[in-house]
Amino acid sequence: MDIFNILGYINKLSLVAFVVTLGVLLYQVYLLKKDSSQSHEEPVIPDFNENIAKPVLNYTKLDQSIGKGEVPKNNTNLIILIVTTIAIISFLSFTIFAKNSPRAPTSDTEPLVKLVASKGIKIYDDKWIELKEDELATMSAGTAIIIALDKPDIENIDKARIRVNQSSWSVDDESLKFDETRRVYYRDYIVATDSSFIKAEAQLHSSVDGWLGE
Repeated sequence: MDIFNILGYINKLSLVAFVVTLGVLLYQVYLLKKDSSQSHEEPVIPDFNENIAKPVLNYTKLDQSIGKGEVPKNNTNLIILIVTTIAIISFLSFTIFAKNSPRAPTSDTEPLVKLVASKGIKIYDDKWIELKEDELATMSAGTAIIIALDKPDIENIDKARIRVNQSSWSVDDESLKFDETRRVYYRDYIVATDSSFIKAEAQLHSSVDGWLGE
């Protein structure tokens, strides 16, 4: 598992955490508003009557340290609100960073190969199964193929030459390999790892007229 798969997994967990955190944030806002509305309610002032006798109450004075450790409810909600806000900002920053990080190509992703071939050329796999057009479009680098040229019913044809991704002919392009069953001249080829297309050209050779098409 590479770093980008790990980041993707973390992003999913972060999304769940974001939803939960957002819910907590909204709940804390609701509590703050509720406490604020209660604090603004007009106090009920009792009607004092001086004629009423005031009884003398016996009481024990409480220690002033009692209750000092209590945190007001509004302050607690405010702290939770601040922590939740920081968590949401951190989540958004992480998500943006992960999204903008450049993704390296994975090892199982191969470049597709585009085939450009002259008339009469056929492409087979290494088991002599002719490749269809959609299969040619998905050939990956390193694939072993056979590039073949049909032999017409013309006398004196003795060989062929097939070049791939080249602009001029060389002796190495000439081939005497001939398949009697399919009646094609052919050459073996490995799709290059640094190429995104195959440009195949071929010519037949006549023992009388030389290379046809020149």
